[in-house]
Amino acid sequence: MTEPTNGLHFQRELNINKIMSVQIVEYNQSQVLDILEQLTAIYTSAFSLPPYNENPQVLGQFSHSLKTHLNRKGFLCLVIQCIQTGRPVGFAYGYTARPGQWWYNSVTKQLTPEQVHIWFSDCFEVVDLALLPEVHGQGLGSRLHDELIQRLPHRTAALSTISAQTTALHLYQRRDWQILDKAIQFSGIKRSYMLLGKELR
Repeated sequence: MTEPTNGLHFQRELNINKIMSVQIVEYNQSQVLDILEQLTAIYTSAFSLPPYNENPQVLGQFSHSLKTHLNRKGFLCLVIQCIQTGRPVGFAYGYTARPGQWWYNSVTKQLTPEQVHIWFSDCFEVVDLALLPEVHGQGLGSRLHDELIQRLPHRTAALSTISAQTTALHLYQRRDWQILDKAIQFSGIKRSYMLLGKELR
């Protein structure tokens, strides 16, 4: 389990332009709850737009899902916040992928035993990486991704993303994520997803 921090243990100031400076800060479980409403607003802004077009039901599940993930082994949440205002403008989080979890069970049953052994024996699940649309195009997604990956002690990381040529997919491919399956299906969801994996060590 990631040890709780005071929220300032890990941060790096990033000057993205003359108007706005940001820092990436690790938030512990209680601090995540303190800004849950803001994280929900970021998630909604990011995934209600094309090409995701998530419906209100899916968007409404975010805060509940995040609260259920807080105490999972290896939980890690990084938040990008504006230094001048303290306002969060993006976040990324995940935890150790283990049998019995909905996502783990959903994706591993669609893989071969060899793939499961290689990719999921010591794996960090990247659950979400989201930015406010207004800060896109400034390299924040890449920096947030890199900071998250650098802190992981796991052997691999995995995530799922919609089967489309998105900005997020291009980011992952530039950083050596491999496509493990191009058509992962989740129960109750009509669209298909790509399953990506990354070797960390």
